[in-house]
Amino acid sequence: MGLLRNRSLVVTGAVAAAVLLAAPPAFAEPAGADVEFRVVGNTVVEAVGKPVFVQLANKGPDTADNIVVKVDISKVDTDKVEARTPAGCSDPDGGIFLCSVGSLTPGETNTGFSPFDIISVRKLNSGESGAAGSFSVEVTSDTPDPNPGNNKKVDVPLTVKPWAYDLNVAVQDIWAAQSGEPNPVKPGDEAPFVAQFSNTGDATALDPVWQVSLPPYVTFVREDASWAGESKTTEFCTFNAPRTVASCKAAGVAIPRNFVFGSAFTVRVAKDAPGPAALTGGIADGGALGILKDAPPPPEEAVSLAASKGLKLSTMTAQQRSAVDGGDDADPSDNGAFFSAHVAANGADLAVTATSASGAVGAVVKITVTVENHGDASSPDTTLTVTAPTGTELVDMPTNCVFVTAGKVGKCEGLLSAGEKSAGQFSFKIASTSVAKDGKAHIEGPLFDRNPANNDAAIVITIDNGLPITGAKVSVIAGTGVAVLLAGALLFFLARRRRVELVTPSRDA
Repeated sequence: MGLLRNRSLVVTGAVAAAVLLAAPPAFAEPAGADVEFRVVGNTVVEAVGKPVFVQLANKGPDTADNIVVKVDISKVDTDKVEARTPAGCSDPDGGIFLCSVGSLTPGETNTGFSPFDIISVRKLNSGESGAAGSFSVEVTSDTPDPNPGNNKKVDVPLTVKPWAYDLNVAVQDIWAAQSGEPNPVKPGDEAPFVAQFSNTGDATALDPVWQVSLPPYVTFVREDASWAGESKTTEFCTFNAPRTVASCKAAGVAIPRNFVFGSAFTVRVAKDAPGPAALTGGIADGGALGILKDAPPPPEEAVSLAASKGLKLSTMTAQQRSAVDGGDDADPSDNGAFFSAHVAANGADLAVTATSASGAVGAVVKITVTVENHGDASSPDTTLTVTAPTGTELVDMPTNCVFVTAGKVGKCEGLLSAGEKSAGQFSFKIASTSVAKDGKAHIEGPLFDRNPANNDAAIVITIDNGLPITGAKVSVIAGTGVAVLLAGALLFFLARRRRVELVTPSRDA
């Protein structure tokens, strides 16, 4: 047992302490499905085509049912691009069509949904780019949304760029298996994960690079396979020391149009990962370090599509291509995507105890509050609330706790790892000749607690028969931390790692 110093830690899923900071708990969002989206892939390289993606996420505690993406392509410049809707979406009526996406569980992402493809049908002059109109997207679901502002209509401009490479990413959330019915990963188990990139430009990219950063409590076990197209199976990735980030590079590898590259991994969810929950914050992104000047002519589909509109696509010579500044990705908006890791049930067992104290009227007494997690799962966003007994004033707490009600209620928040135990002192001034028995310390977290009976402890302070203490000896200023500093006390409770972001399902989800 002991007090904990403030220290920064890297999230690896191992048992570690973190400093308790006063921050809004991620699990305390209003009930509902907080669906949000962003549109990527709104720039197309001349004479080729690519998908436009609507990346979806559910940040709420309830499942989002019957998600519908509404798209308006009536303002697309059809002289420059053509928008093709896929099967499963309604036929455009006045340029507006609807796509049914299905449902998203709490914390789930869908980064691979494309409501339409854009195909460039007009050749630009060398070195130019051109606006090609715009389209709009909005998203709805049948589940109440407490934050509708992040799924309202968004207007997106379309652009055509000259010869260049154009990389984009495809990832899925981490589940127990990549195919079939999605099942959450049991804590301690391994699971597959794939980060896949492709080139939808007409120039050939050289030396592709990509990086994958995993959500908290998830680590890389190994790289199962890496590839550039279908011909390479060489390992390309290195890992940081905690094995939470993979940095990959395929030196000397060329990525022509429609070529696929990336890595397949096996990852492991830590035994103390909280669940059931979706651990958010995974990121996959990629790019290229160079470009190949010579490239094949435009694809036959683009040539025939342009011809149907009375246009002719001319090919650029290698010399003309050399004059084009094509070293940058034509559309970096679709080079990255977020993903989550879905974890099966893994509960906590939070407990709190408190010492008792006695003193004369006017005295300041100290109560030691001890918190512990006896459960299998670490408990993020854990809250300890300390309420002063009537007849006393709460005048000081560990420096990383805050007053909710001055002199009456204090609160501390943070991560309490599985098996962790920590203690800190709370100072109370005896302000009356009688002290009630209503003082309490209460601990709670977002996970199932198998033994809620030990989540409360009484704060007991009794009156001595001595004379009251007056004057400078009771000049403790509430909230300043002076008493803690004078006593040489250390910071209390839950030294914080990188913030753990998770979405826990509601009781009814």
